[in-house]
Amino acid sequence: MAEEKVKRKIQWRKVLDTLLSVFMLASVLAAFAFASASEEELKCQEVSIKILPEDIHFYKRKTILDLVKRGAQKDKDLKGIPISKINTSRLEQLIEKQDWTEDAQVYSDLKGNLHIRVYQRQPVFRVITNDGEQYYVDQNRIKFPVSEKFTARVPVATGAITESLRTGDSLYSFVGNQLFSLLSFVDNDAFLKALTAQIFVRADNELVLVPEIGDHLILIGDANNLEDKFARLKAFYREGLNRLGWNAYKSIDLRFKNQVIATKKKNTHV
Repeated sequence: MAEEKVKRKIQWRKVLDTLLSVFMLASVLAAFAFASASEEELKCQEVSIKILPEDIHFYKRKTILDLVKRGAQKDKDLKGIPISKINTSRLEQLIEKQDWTEDAQVYSDLKGNLHIRVYQRQPVFRVITNDGEQYYVDQNRIKFPVSEKFTARVPVATGAITESLRTGDSLYSFVGNQLFSLLSFVDNDAFLKALTAQIFVRADNELVLVPEIGDHLILIGDANNLEDKFARLKAFYREGLNRLGWNAYKSIDLRFKNQVIATKKKNTHV
């Protein structure tokens, strides 16, 4: 009798376990079906557009909104469209194909809001080639076109530059990569960034820095040993220019190791 009772208990437990499993599976399926139905019914409430960084203005909100409308094949407002009908992956790809976009994120939340995040390319410098063609170079060495609506406040590289723009292409020439090495170094130093207005490339590929202040040129040479070169420049500014002023020199030469060769203008007196 005892053995039969034990067997019955085990059988009932198996039945209960099976029923519990079936109930849990049914609950999950029901929840999934409810969520799917809710998503089908959920309509777009608001469109939130964030364009970053905020101090770069290649895009306006309306530009992105119009682009998204075209991508969603809607001429009017996106509000009221079922969220399930908005292909967020397609919209991301569409925004990322634009010249000034580095990355994009498009997603919806549980309240029916559509979120659009646009990350713009951040120019390190602008190039004007010897043929007059212009383009920007970003922090990833990628070239992209200038804009008629916004001009970034970055140093300009001019002179013997022949590398042309192929949108989305990275720098490939010796001169282009020398410029990037120099100007990315400048971009990470607050003093040098404020100082540098232009880099001129001479016919022999040597680099000359044109400062925002003062009436002199800074001969850099190549883009090697930049930390040492600019350390010498800063020391000279602290010591030499304090005595004679910013406009006393015609050129400051940093090309030679452990030296700063400063050439005074004529009629400059100590």
